[in-house]
Amino acid sequence: MNITELNQKTKLLKQRAYEMVICAGKGHMGGSFSCADFLVSLYYGGDFLFDPKNPQWGGHGNQI
Repeated sequence: MNITELNQKTKLLKQRAYEMVICAGKGHMGGSFSCADFLVSLYYGGDFLFDPKNPQWGGHGNQI
């Protein structure tokens, strides 16, 4: 994924977080907004490997 696509994913993630807080009528977006770039770069940038169909797979990212 290139940087433009990663930025689009981050923007979408932040929009979803905003929508969830607004729909709930309460909450704090700071934590979600502050970690969105980090999480998108790990997950979609290829640094954090995870197979949701096989969570026991030993090759997943152990950075965190």
